[in-house]
Amino acid sequence: DRHSLWTPSPERDAKDPELAAFLRKVAIKNEVLMAVSNINYARKGGMLDMWIQNVLRAGVKNAMVLALDDETKKNAEEMGMAAFRMQLEIPKAQQGNGDNHAVSAMKFRILSHFLELGYSVFLSDVDIITLQNPFGFLARDSDVESMSDGWDAATAYGYNDVLDDEEMGWARYAHSMRVFVFNSGLFYIRATQASMDLLNKVIHRVETENGWDQALFNECIFFPSHPGYKDPSVTRRVLDFELFMNSKTLFKFLRYSGQKYIDHRPVMIHVNYHSNKFERMGAVVKRYVDGDLKALDDFPGRHTLERPSREKTLQYPGLAAALKKVAINNEVLVVMSDRRYAHNDTILDLCIQSINRVGVKNALVLALDNKTRDFAEGRGMAAFMMKLQAPESQQPGGARTMIGALKFRIMAACLDLGYSVLFSDADVLVLQNPFSFLVRDSDVECMTDGYDVRTAYGFQTSLRHDEMGYGSDAVLLNLVVLNAGFIYVRATEASRDLMSLVVRRVETENTWDQTILSESVFLPSTPTYKSPAVTSRIMDYELFLNSLTLFRELRHTGQHYTDFLPAVVHVNAHTDKAERMEAIVDRYVKGNFTALDHFPLGSAR
Repeated sequence: DRHSLWTPSPERDAKDPELAAFLRKVAIKNEVLMAVSNINYARKGGMLDMWIQNVLRAGVKNAMVLALDDETKKNAEEMGMAAFRMQLEIPKAQQGNGDNHAVSAMKFRILSHFLELGYSVFLSDVDIITLQNPFGFLARDSDVESMSDGWDAATAYGYNDVLDDEEMGWARYAHSMRVFVFNSGLFYIRATQASMDLLNKVIHRVETENGWDQALFNECIFFPSHPGYKDPSVTRRVLDFELFMNSKTLFKFLRYSGQKYIDHRPVMIHVNYHSNKFERMGAVVKRYVDGDLKALDDFPGRHTLERPSREKTLQYPGLAAALKKVAINNEVLVVMSDRRYAHNDTILDLCIQSINRVGVKNALVLALDNKTRDFAEGRGMAAFMMKLQAPESQQPGGARTMIGALKFRIMAACLDLGYSVLFSDADVLVLQNPFSFLVRDSDVECMTDGYDVRTAYGFQTSLRHDEMGYGSDAVLLNLVVLNAGFIYVRATEASRDLMSLVVRRVETENTWDQTILSESVFLPSTPTYKSPAVTSRIMDYELFLNSLTLFRELRHTGQHYTDFLPAVVHVNAHTDKAERMEAIVDRYVKGNFTALDHFPLGSAR
């Protein structure tokens, strides 16, 4: 049986007596944990030192270093780790690929020596922190058990990927199986004939092709036999991606998972996705050994502010140039409008006047046509024209719905360019510089459609089912929707994920864009849905004022109405927008306290 486990024997020992004698001392049940290293990683206080410290701390007794030079062997032994010196040359095909890849390519030949002697190996790169003894978490039912480069169940364990070829009609959907690669820096390989066949195949390819060793390793494992090729037919298992964890899983997902981040303890963490390996390894030790829950906070992640770069400008060069001219601290107030409002005394005119009046310098009108651009520039406002076609799903909803749908595409473009955007509808009046009132502690800060503390910031209600007896009351948390007409979105990875989701939904669903935004921000992940997991903040509902709050509540508050100056007023709850905007200017700019008195609470439809 090609998958039967080999064991050491006098006959096998004769193939390499020195290595066999060493392994008899180190191995437990014919298994070893091994790191391959040269002096580049083996200096005191370096990555190998940290690898050894944590392997020993985790209580792994059958661990060793395969040293590629005498100094590495000496240093490893001084650090308290068994070490064996092996003389190997970098394959010619891998020379010039950098020290990291070159050493990695050699490990397959090293492994073949161990397997021939009847020893199974848990191979580990040195950029790995060991927190628990990994041998206690192996299934040992396959030739190869490997860590995955995937970051969730689908990417780690595989999923059905469908290609849509519309020309094929009835057979337009072509299915394929997709799984993210095994990580050749952390895998367990059993001493079997099938494993040996795999190693021989990989060794041949690594030593004759100038390819990435991890890619070649995976092709040999996964690609099936076909005309002209016979695969090594190994059995394989993916290690639990949350126990044997890559650094993308940790830094992009787990550290933002709340209680799970506090409670979960991985077995090994491989800092494979990041170049500042030593710093992150140290932070991982602080987190999981010292118990510092904030140890990873300073590293860039999904909520870290991004900045413009030359590479980013290539996506939208015209927009990038326009944003660069007006941005202050990489932030821009963007107002989107079209020709319907490019006239004197329209809502766009009143909006521009208010922005200029309070001295907001980093403002831009995103015009959907030349007339709007020319009008805005004639009013002293920087403007940029982009021709955008509203998605078909929103076209039956009329102009208001189409404009609402397009703005998320604009926000996504700004974020892609590295600019944080404060997006404003044209029916907004700016009475103070809004940038002065942003907290900037969340991916999204948004105006609310709520009109008091409860409706703006959330409240509890209960649903009663008397027949349930003791459990008759089900508690619900309630939030009035976000106001998508005035929203600040920071340039972070999480914000870009949010905008991608919103744009996709807006362009495929005939649903109000504001509903889609609110659902995307607030609804949690479920068994069938992955939330973009943005952090969010509701703006002060009186400073960032919607017109329902103003006309229903604030104008009736006496002295508070007299003294209080909002930063922004959005005339979102009324159809007679221009008239109410003019009255708001009369009230807050000209000081006419009776300017709003004659308006009814609501507007005609």
